[in-house]
Amino acid sequence: MHRTIAVAFIIAIPPVAWAEEPWFVDVTGPAGINAVKTYQAAWADWEDDGDLDLLTGRKLYDNRAATGHRVRLRLRGEGSAIGAQARLGLGERTLTRHVESSTGQGNQSEMTLHFGLGEHAEAVAVEVIWPAGSRQVVTVQPDACLTVEHP
Repeated sequence: MHRTIAVAFIIAIPPVAWAEEPWFVDVTGPAGINAVKTYQAAWADWEDDGDLDLLTGRKLYDNRAATGHRVRLRLRGEGSAIGAQARLGLGERTLTRHVESSTGQGNQSEMTLHFGLGEHAEAVAVEVIWPAGSRQVVTVQPDACLTVEHP
C-alpha cells in the first residue's frame, strides 16, 4: 500500500503537511520548540523508533504512520562518509540513498540512511559505494540499524 504525503514549504507561509490520515502529529509543544514561518525542513528519527520525523519552522512533527519493516544504516568513513551511496535490492526495485550533510539553504537532516521495506521481512543485501569508489556489501536484518565502517 502506497501512502502519499505532500509537504509545502513557501517563504512567509507556515509549513503545512497534507495526508489522507493524520500520520504526522505535531509534538512541537512537548519538545519545547517555538514555531516560526520558514521554508526550511530537516528529517531525523528524533525518538529512535525507526521512522523519519519532520522538523520545520521550529515545529517537530512525529511520524506515526510508519508501518512495515525498515533498515537504517550509519556509514562511518574517513571523516563523515558524506558522498557515500547505499543501494538496497528489494525484488525488482533498487532503493538508493546518499549520505549528505545538507539540502537547500540552512537545512541539515540526519545522516543515517533510512530504507522502507514494507512487508519484506527477510535479510537484505546492501551495496555501499564509498566516495573514493571502493565498494562493500553488507547484509542487514529488517528493523535493524547497522553501523558500516569503511574497510
